Amino acid sequence: MIVFGLLIAFFFLDYVRPTSFFPGLAVLHLNALVPLAMVVGTIALRKDRQPIDGEPSNHWMIAAFLGSIWFSAVVAPVTERVFTVFEAVLGYGAVYWALTQQVDSLNRLKQVIKTLLIVHVIVAGLNPQMFTDSGTRQYLSSGGFLGDGNDFALSLNIVVPLCLFLVSESTNSRQRIFWATALTVCLASIVLTQSRGGTLALACVGLYYWSKSDKKTWGVVAGILVVGVIVLSAPASYFDRMATIGDTQEGSAQGRIDAWGAAFDMALTYPVTGVGAGHFGLIHGKTAHSIYFLVLGELGFPGLIILITIIARNLTANRRVRSELGDDPSAGTERRLLAALSASMIAFATAGAFLSAAYYPHLYVIAGLSTAARRLVHERARSAAPTEPRPSAVVLPNAISPEWNSARAANPLRLPHPTSPSE
Repeated sequence: MIVFGLLIAFFFLDYVRPTSFFPGLAVLHLNALVPLAMVVGTIALRKDRQPIDGEPSNHWMIAAFLGSIWFSAVVAPVTERVFTVFEAVLGYGAVYWALTQQVDSLNRLKQVIKTLLIVHVIVAGLNPQMFTDSGTRQYLSSGGFLGDGNDFALSLNIVVPLCLFLVSESTNSRQRIFWATALTVCLASIVLTQSRGGTLALACVGLYYWSKSDKKTWGVVAGILVVGVIVLSAPASYFDRMATIGDTQEGSAQGRIDAWGAAFDMALTYPVTGVGAGHFGLIHGKTAHSIYFLVLGELGFPGLIILITIIARNLTANRRVRSELGDDPSAGTERRLLAALSASMIAFATAGAFLSAAYYPHLYVIAGLSTAARRLVHERARSAAPTEPRPSAVVLPNAISPEWNSARAANPLRLPHPTSPSE
Protein backbone atom coordinates (compact mmCIF):
# COMPACT_ATOMS: atom_id res chain seq x y z
CA MET A 1 0.00 0.00 0.00
CA ILE A 2 2.90 2.39 0.73
CA VAL A 3 4.39 1.83 -2.72
CA PHE A 4 1.05 2.51 -4.37
CA GLY A 5 0.80 5.68 -2.30
CA LEU A 6 4.14 6.78 -3.74
CA LEU A 7 2.72 6.21 -7.22
CA ILE A 8 -0.23 8.46 -6.37
CA ALA A 9 2.15 11.06 -4.92
CA PHE A 10 4.08 11.12 -8.20
CA PHE A 11 1.10 12.58 -10.05
CA PHE A 12 0.69 15.39 -7.52
CA LEU A 13 4.39 16.21 -7.61
CA ASP A 14 4.84 16.00 -11.38
CA TYR A 15 1.58 17.60 -12.54
CA VAL A 16 0.91 20.23 -9.86
CA ARG A 17 4.61 20.94 -9.18
CA PRO A 18 4.17 22.31 -5.63
CA THR A 19 7.73 23.68 -5.76
CA SER A 20 6.39 26.30 -8.18
CA PHE A 21 4.26 27.68 -5.33
CA PHE A 22 6.48 26.72 -2.39
CA PRO A 23 10.11 27.02 -3.53
CA GLY A 24 11.38 25.88 -0.15
CA LEU A 25 10.25 22.34 -0.96
CA ALA A 26 12.90 22.11 -3.67
CA VAL A 27 15.59 21.24 -1.11
CA LEU A 28 13.77 17.97 -0.39
CA HIS A 29 14.17 16.78 -4.03
CA LEU A 30 10.80 15.05 -3.80
CA ASN A 31 10.37 14.91 -7.58
CA ALA A 32 13.41 12.62 -7.73
CA LEU A 33 13.17 10.73 -4.43
CA VAL A 34 9.50 9.73 -4.66
CA PRO A 35 9.78 8.07 -8.10
CA LEU A 36 13.02 6.37 -7.05
CA ALA A 37 11.43 4.98 -3.87
CA MET A 38 8.41 3.90 -5.93
CA VAL A 39 10.58 1.94 -8.37
CA VAL A 40 12.65 0.31 -5.61
CA GLY A 41 9.50 -0.64 -3.72
CA THR A 42 7.86 -2.03 -6.85
CA ILE A 43 10.91 -4.20 -7.57
CA ALA A 44 11.00 -5.46 -3.98
CA LEU A 45 7.27 -6.28 -3.89
CA ARG A 46 6.89 -7.45 -7.47
CA LYS A 47 4.38 -10.26 -7.88
CA ASP A 48 4.74 -13.08 -10.35
CA ARG A 49 1.91 -12.83 -12.87
CA GLN A 50 1.04 -14.90 -15.88
CA PRO A 51 1.84 -13.03 -19.13
CA ILE A 52 -1.00 -12.07 -21.42
CA ASP A 53 -0.92 -11.87 -25.18
CA GLY A 54 0.79 -8.81 -26.57
CA GLU A 55 1.91 -7.15 -23.33
CA PRO A 56 5.61 -8.10 -23.57
CA SER A 57 5.78 -6.32 -26.94
CA ASN A 58 4.28 -3.22 -25.33
CA HIS A 59 7.04 -3.29 -22.72
CA TRP A 60 9.64 -3.73 -25.42
CA MET A 61 8.30 -0.79 -27.44
CA ILE A 62 8.72 1.52 -24.44
CA ALA A 63 12.24 0.16 -23.94
CA ALA A 64 12.98 0.61 -27.65
CA PHE A 65 11.91 4.24 -27.51
CA LEU A 66 14.28 4.82 -24.61
CA GLY A 67 16.99 3.08 -26.60
CA SER A 68 16.42 5.36 -29.60
CA ILE A 69 16.87 8.40 -27.34
CA TRP A 70 20.12 7.00 -25.97
CA PHE A 71 21.37 6.04 -29.43
CA SER A 72 20.75 9.55 -30.76
CA ALA A 73 23.69 10.73 -28.64
CA VAL A 74 25.99 9.18 -31.26
CA VAL A 75 25.61 12.21 -33.55
CA ALA A 76 24.33 14.82 -31.08
CA PRO A 77 26.54 17.93 -30.79
CA VAL A 78 25.69 18.32 -27.08
CA THR A 79 25.33 14.91 -25.46
CA GLU A 80 24.23 16.48 -22.18
CA ARG A 81 20.97 17.49 -23.86
CA VAL A 82 20.35 13.90 -24.92
CA PHE A 83 20.96 12.55 -21.43
CA THR A 84 18.66 15.18 -19.91
CA VAL A 85 15.83 13.99 -22.16
CA PHE A 86 16.76 10.35 -21.52
CA GLU A 87 16.63 10.88 -17.75
CA ALA A 88 13.16 12.43 -17.96
CA VAL A 89 11.74 9.72 -20.23
CA LEU A 90 13.43 6.99 -18.18
CA GLY A 91 11.50 8.27 -15.17
CA TYR A 92 8.23 8.17 -17.11
CA GLY A 93 9.10 4.71 -18.38
CA ALA A 94 9.51 3.66 -14.75
CA VAL A 95 6.07 5.12 -14.00
CA TYR A 96 4.65 3.09 -16.90
CA TRP A 97 6.20 -0.07 -15.47
CA ALA A 98 5.04 0.74 -11.93
CA LEU A 99 1.48 1.21 -13.20
CA THR A 100 1.54 -2.23 -14.84
CA GLN A 101 2.75 -3.78 -11.57
CA GLN A 102 0.98 -1.78 -8.86
CA VAL A 103 -2.46 -1.41 -10.46
CA ASP A 104 -3.61 -4.95 -9.75
CA SER A 105 -7.30 -4.28 -9.12
CA LEU A 106 -10.11 -2.22 -10.60
CA ASN A 107 -10.28 -0.21 -7.39
CA ARG A 108 -6.64 0.83 -7.69
CA LEU A 109 -7.08 1.70 -11.33
CA LYS A 110 -10.00 3.96 -10.42
CA GLN A 111 -7.87 5.59 -7.72
CA VAL A 112 -5.22 6.49 -10.30
CA ILE A 113 -7.87 7.90 -12.64
CA LYS A 114 -9.39 9.94 -9.82
CA THR A 115 -5.95 11.27 -8.93
CA LEU A 116 -5.30 12.32 -12.51
CA LEU A 117 -8.59 14.17 -12.65
CA ILE A 118 -8.13 15.86 -9.27
CA VAL A 119 -4.64 17.15 -10.07
CA HIS A 120 -5.97 18.79 -13.24
CA VAL A 121 -8.77 20.45 -11.32
CA ILE A 122 -6.19 21.65 -8.78
CA VAL A 123 -4.01 23.14 -11.53
CA ALA A 124 -7.06 24.92 -12.96
CA GLY A 125 -7.99 26.21 -9.49
CA LEU A 126 -4.47 27.50 -8.89
CA ASN A 127 -4.79 29.64 -12.02
CA PRO A 128 -7.97 31.69 -11.46
CA GLN A 129 -6.88 34.28 -14.03
CA MET A 130 -7.81 31.74 -16.70
CA PHE A 131 -11.45 32.18 -15.63
CA THR A 132 -11.47 35.82 -14.58
CA ASP A 133 -9.64 37.11 -17.67
CA SER A 134 -10.94 34.71 -20.29
CA GLY A 135 -10.28 37.06 -23.17
CA THR A 136 -6.51 36.76 -22.74
CA ARG A 137 -4.51 33.58 -23.28
CA GLN A 138 -2.80 32.74 -20.00
CA TYR A 139 0.35 30.93 -18.98
CA LEU A 140 -0.17 28.63 -16.02
CA SER A 141 1.66 29.00 -12.71
CA SER A 142 2.29 25.26 -12.53
CA GLY A 143 5.80 24.47 -13.64
CA GLY A 144 6.93 21.61 -15.81
CA PHE A 145 5.00 20.47 -18.87
CA LEU A 146 1.66 22.18 -18.06
CA GLY A 147 2.87 25.77 -18.10
CA ASP A 148 1.53 26.58 -21.57
CA GLY A 149 -2.20 26.71 -22.29
CA ASN A 150 -1.86 24.39 -25.28
CA ASP A 151 -0.05 21.79 -23.17
CA PHE A 152 -2.70 22.06 -20.46
CA ALA A 153 -5.45 21.58 -23.06
CA LEU A 154 -3.72 18.44 -24.31
CA SER A 155 -3.53 17.00 -20.81
CA LEU A 156 -7.15 17.95 -20.09
CA ASN A 157 -8.33 16.15 -23.23
CA ILE A 158 -6.62 13.01 -21.98
CA VAL A 159 -8.49 13.04 -18.65
CA VAL A 160 -11.91 14.01 -20.07
CA PRO A 161 -12.72 10.42 -21.22
CA LEU A 162 -11.49 9.09 -17.87
CA CYS A 163 -13.82 11.52 -16.13
CA LEU A 164 -16.71 10.29 -18.27
CA PHE A 165 -15.85 6.78 -17.09
CA LEU A 166 -16.05 7.90 -13.45
CA VAL A 167 -19.42 9.56 -14.08
CA SER A 168 -20.75 6.35 -15.64
CA GLU A 169 -19.40 4.31 -12.72
CA SER A 170 -20.86 6.52 -9.99
CA THR A 171 -23.07 4.57 -7.63
CA ASN A 172 -25.06 7.49 -6.22
CA SER A 173 -26.17 10.96 -7.24
CA ARG A 174 -23.61 12.69 -4.99
CA GLN A 175 -20.69 11.00 -6.74
CA ARG A 176 -22.23 11.62 -10.13
CA ILE A 177 -22.64 15.34 -9.43
CA PHE A 178 -19.07 15.60 -8.09
CA TRP A 179 -17.44 14.01 -11.13
CA ALA A 180 -19.80 15.79 -13.53
CA THR A 181 -18.72 19.09 -11.96
CA ALA A 182 -15.06 18.12 -12.41
CA LEU A 183 -15.83 17.25 -16.04
CA THR A 184 -17.40 20.68 -16.52
CA VAL A 185 -14.27 22.36 -15.11
CA CYS A 186 -12.09 20.37 -17.52
CA LEU A 187 -14.24 21.21 -20.54
CA ALA A 188 -14.38 24.88 -19.59
CA SER A 189 -10.61 24.95 -19.11
CA ILE A 190 -10.04 23.50 -22.59
CA VAL A 191 -12.16 26.28 -24.07
CA LEU A 192 -10.51 28.99 -21.98
CA THR A 193 -7.02 27.94 -23.07
CA GLN A 194 -8.19 28.82 -26.60
CA SER A 195 -6.13 25.92 -27.88
CA ARG A 196 -6.99 24.97 -31.46
CA GLY A 197 -5.28 21.58 -31.10
CA GLY A 198 -7.18 21.03 -27.86
CA THR A 199 -10.49 21.79 -29.57
CA LEU A 200 -9.70 19.40 -32.43
CA ALA A 201 -8.75 16.69 -29.94
CA LEU A 202 -12.01 17.20 -28.04
CA ALA A 203 -13.94 16.88 -31.31
CA CYS A 204 -12.10 13.64 -32.14
CA VAL A 205 -12.90 12.22 -28.71
CA GLY A 206 -16.56 13.09 -29.24
CA LEU A 207 -16.59 11.43 -32.66
CA TYR A 208 -14.96 8.32 -31.23
CA TYR A 209 -17.59 7.97 -28.52
CA TRP A 210 -20.36 8.62 -31.04
CA SER A 211 -19.00 5.89 -33.34
CA LYS A 212 -18.98 3.39 -30.47
CA SER A 213 -22.39 4.33 -29.11
CA ASP A 214 -25.47 2.19 -29.73
CA LYS A 215 -27.64 5.28 -29.26
CA LYS A 216 -26.24 7.63 -31.88
CA THR A 217 -29.23 9.98 -31.75
CA TRP A 218 -28.56 10.69 -28.08
CA GLY A 219 -24.90 11.17 -28.96
CA VAL A 220 -25.84 13.86 -31.44
CA VAL A 221 -28.02 15.54 -28.81
CA ALA A 222 -25.16 15.45 -26.28
CA GLY A 223 -22.79 16.92 -28.87
CA ILE A 224 -25.21 19.75 -29.61
CA LEU A 225 -25.50 20.50 -25.90
CA VAL A 226 -21.69 20.65 -25.50
CA VAL A 227 -21.37 22.94 -28.50
CA GLY A 228 -24.17 25.08 -27.14
CA VAL A 229 -22.41 25.47 -23.80
CA ILE A 230 -19.19 26.45 -25.61
CA VAL A 231 -21.00 29.01 -27.75
CA LEU A 232 -22.64 30.59 -24.72
CA SER A 233 -19.58 30.62 -22.45
CA ALA A 234 -16.53 31.03 -24.70
CA PRO A 235 -15.00 34.50 -25.13
CA ALA A 236 -14.97 36.14 -28.56
CA SER A 237 -11.21 35.60 -28.82
CA TYR A 238 -11.82 31.85 -28.74
CA PHE A 239 -13.87 31.97 -31.93
CA ASP A 240 -11.31 34.26 -33.54
CA ARG A 241 -8.62 31.63 -32.97
CA MET A 242 -10.83 28.75 -34.11
CA ALA A 243 -11.50 30.61 -37.35
CA THR A 244 -7.78 30.38 -38.19
CA ILE A 245 -7.52 26.58 -37.92
CA GLY A 246 -7.43 26.12 -41.69
CA ASP A 247 -5.46 29.29 -42.42
CA THR A 248 -1.97 28.21 -43.50
CA GLN A 249 -0.88 31.86 -43.80
CA GLU A 250 -1.55 32.57 -40.13
CA GLY A 251 1.67 33.17 -38.17
CA SER A 252 1.74 30.15 -35.85
CA ALA A 253 0.41 27.85 -38.59
CA GLN A 254 3.19 28.95 -40.94
CA GLY A 255 5.70 28.42 -38.13
CA ARG A 256 4.48 24.86 -37.74
CA ILE A 257 4.81 24.17 -41.44
CA ASP A 258 8.36 25.52 -41.43
CA ALA A 259 9.25 23.41 -38.38
CA TRP A 260 7.82 20.26 -39.95
CA GLY A 261 9.85 20.86 -43.09
CA ALA A 262 12.95 21.28 -40.94
CA ALA A 263 12.18 17.94 -39.24
CA PHE A 264 12.17 16.19 -42.61
CA ASP A 265 15.50 17.76 -43.50
CA MET A 266 17.00 16.57 -40.20
CA ALA A 267 15.68 13.05 -40.73
CA LEU A 268 16.98 12.90 -44.30
CA THR A 269 20.41 14.01 -43.10
CA TYR A 270 20.46 11.58 -40.13
CA PRO A 271 17.81 8.96 -40.98
CA VAL A 272 18.77 6.42 -38.29
CA THR A 273 19.62 8.58 -35.30
CA GLY A 274 18.11 11.98 -36.00
CA VAL A 275 20.00 15.06 -34.82
CA GLY A 276 19.79 13.98 -31.18
CA ALA A 277 17.13 14.22 -28.48
CA GLY A 278 16.74 17.77 -27.22
CA HIS A 279 18.43 19.31 -30.27
CA PHE A 280 15.49 20.38 -32.49
CA GLY A 281 15.31 23.89 -31.02
CA LEU A 282 19.08 24.18 -30.93
CA ILE A 283 19.35 23.51 -34.68
CA HIS A 284 16.11 24.99 -36.01
CA GLY A 285 15.74 27.77 -33.47
CA LYS A 286 12.11 26.91 -32.69
CA THR A 287 10.12 24.02 -31.31
CA ALA A 288 8.79 21.26 -33.58
CA HIS A 289 5.10 21.82 -32.67
CA SER A 290 4.36 18.10 -33.06
CA ILE A 291 5.21 14.87 -31.28
CA TYR A 292 5.65 13.18 -34.66
CA PHE A 293 7.93 15.75 -36.26
CA LEU A 294 9.86 16.27 -33.04
CA VAL A 295 10.67 12.56 -32.87
CA LEU A 296 11.32 12.38 -36.61
CA GLY A 297 13.86 15.19 -36.45
CA GLU A 298 15.52 14.21 -33.17
CA LEU A 299 15.40 10.40 -33.30
CA GLY A 300 15.09 9.69 -37.02
CA PHE A 301 12.73 7.31 -38.80
CA PRO A 302 13.18 4.42 -36.29
CA GLY A 303 12.07 6.69 -33.44
CA LEU A 304 8.98 7.82 -35.35
CA ILE A 305 8.05 4.22 -36.19
CA ILE A 306 8.36 3.24 -32.52
CA LEU A 307 6.21 6.18 -31.39
CA ILE A 308 3.44 5.40 -33.88
CA THR A 309 3.64 1.70 -32.99
CA ILE A 310 3.12 2.41 -29.28
CA ILE A 311 0.04 4.49 -30.05
CA ALA A 312 -1.42 2.07 -32.60
CA ARG A 313 -0.47 -0.99 -30.53
CA ASN A 314 -2.44 0.16 -27.51
CA LEU A 315 -5.45 1.23 -29.56
CA THR A 316 -5.68 -2.10 -31.37
CA ALA A 317 -5.05 -4.12 -28.19
CA ASN A 318 -7.78 -2.23 -26.32
CA ARG A 319 -10.19 -2.79 -29.21
CA ARG A 320 -9.34 -6.50 -29.40
CA VAL A 321 -9.84 -7.10 -25.68
CA ARG A 322 -13.04 -5.04 -25.73
CA SER A 323 -14.40 -7.14 -28.59
CA GLU A 324 -13.51 -10.32 -26.68
CA LEU A 325 -15.82 -9.19 -23.89
CA GLY A 326 -18.74 -9.30 -26.33
CA ASP A 327 -22.13 -8.32 -24.96
CA ASP A 328 -21.56 -9.82 -21.53
CA PRO A 329 -23.72 -7.62 -19.25
CA SER A 330 -21.37 -8.20 -16.32
CA ALA A 331 -18.43 -6.71 -18.26
CA GLY A 332 -19.90 -3.24 -18.77
CA THR A 333 -17.32 -1.60 -16.52
CA GLU A 334 -14.43 -3.17 -18.40
CA ARG A 335 -15.85 -2.16 -21.80
CA ARG A 336 -16.33 1.46 -20.68
CA LEU A 337 -12.84 1.52 -19.16
CA LEU A 338 -11.13 0.28 -22.32
CA ALA A 339 -13.14 2.73 -24.44
CA ALA A 340 -12.10 5.61 -22.16
CA LEU A 341 -8.42 4.66 -22.37
CA SER A 342 -8.63 4.41 -26.15
CA ALA A 343 -10.28 7.84 -26.27
CA SER A 344 -7.46 9.22 -24.11
CA MET A 345 -4.88 7.82 -26.52
CA ILE A 346 -6.79 9.34 -29.46
CA ALA A 347 -6.76 12.71 -27.66
CA PHE A 348 -2.99 12.45 -27.17
CA ALA A 349 -2.38 11.39 -30.77
CA THR A 350 -4.57 14.22 -32.11
CA ALA A 351 -3.56 17.16 -29.92
CA GLY A 352 0.02 15.89 -29.90
CA ALA A 353 0.16 16.44 -33.65
CA PHE A 354 0.43 20.17 -32.85
CA LEU A 355 2.57 20.07 -29.70
CA SER A 356 6.09 18.90 -28.81
CA ALA A 357 4.83 16.55 -26.11
CA ALA A 358 6.69 13.34 -26.99
CA TYR A 359 8.78 13.50 -23.80
CA TYR A 360 5.86 14.34 -21.48
CA PRO A 361 4.39 11.63 -19.20
CA HIS A 362 1.11 11.27 -21.12
CA LEU A 363 2.03 8.46 -23.51
CA TYR A 364 3.57 6.34 -20.77
CA VAL A 365 0.71 6.89 -18.32
CA ILE A 366 -1.94 5.95 -20.89
CA ALA A 367 0.07 2.92 -22.02
CA GLY A 368 0.59 1.82 -18.42
CA LEU A 369 -3.10 2.16 -17.52
CA SER A 370 -4.11 0.37 -20.73
CA THR A 371 -1.73 -2.50 -19.99
CA ALA A 372 -3.06 -2.77 -16.43
CA ALA A 373 -6.68 -2.65 -17.64
CA ARG A 374 -6.15 -5.40 -20.21
CA ARG A 375 -4.42 -7.53 -17.61
CA LEU A 376 -7.36 -7.09 -15.23
CA VAL A 377 -9.77 -8.16 -17.96
CA HIS A 378 -7.73 -11.30 -18.69
CA GLU A 379 -7.38 -12.14 -15.01
CA ARG A 380 -11.13 -11.72 -14.58
CA ALA A 381 -11.72 -14.06 -17.52
CA ARG A 382 -9.36 -16.65 -16.04
CA SER A 383 -11.09 -16.58 -12.67
CA ALA A 384 -14.54 -16.79 -14.27
CA ALA A 385 -13.67 -19.62 -16.68
CA PRO A 386 -15.25 -22.93 -15.55
CA THR A 387 -12.80 -25.69 -14.77
CA GLU A 388 -13.51 -29.08 -16.30
CA PRO A 389 -13.92 -31.76 -13.65
CA ARG A 390 -11.41 -34.54 -13.76
CA PRO A 391 -12.88 -37.92 -14.70
CA SER A 392 -13.32 -40.04 -11.62
CA ALA A 393 -11.24 -43.20 -11.52
CA VAL A 394 -13.13 -46.47 -11.99
CA VAL A 395 -12.22 -48.81 -9.18
CA LEU A 396 -12.66 -52.45 -10.10
CA PRO A 397 -12.84 -55.09 -7.42
CA ASN A 398 -9.77 -57.21 -6.88
CA ALA A 399 -9.83 -60.25 -9.16
CA ILE A 400 -9.15 -62.58 -6.30
CA SER A 401 -11.46 -60.91 -3.80
CA PRO A 402 -14.85 -62.29 -2.68
CA GLU A 403 -16.51 -59.27 -4.35
CA TRP A 404 -15.16 -60.36 -7.75
CA ASN A 405 -16.40 -63.92 -7.30
CA SER A 406 -19.84 -62.70 -6.28
CA ALA A 407 -20.04 -60.38 -9.29
CA ARG A 408 -18.94 -63.17 -11.66
CA ALA A 409 -21.46 -65.56 -10.19
CA ALA A 410 -24.23 -62.99 -10.77
CA ASN A 411 -23.18 -62.30 -14.39
CA PRO A 412 -20.84 -65.06 -15.64
CA LEU A 413 -21.11 -63.99 -19.29
CA ARG A 414 -19.65 -60.48 -18.82
CA LEU A 415 -16.92 -61.10 -16.28
CA PRO A 416 -14.30 -63.65 -17.37
CA HIS A 417 -12.59 -65.90 -14.95
CA PRO A 418 -9.60 -64.18 -13.43
CA THR A 419 -6.22 -65.39 -14.45
CA SER A 420 -3.46 -66.08 -12.07
CA PRO A 421 -0.44 -63.76 -11.97
CA SER A 422 1.65 -66.45 -13.66
CA GLU A 423 -0.65 -66.46 -16.71
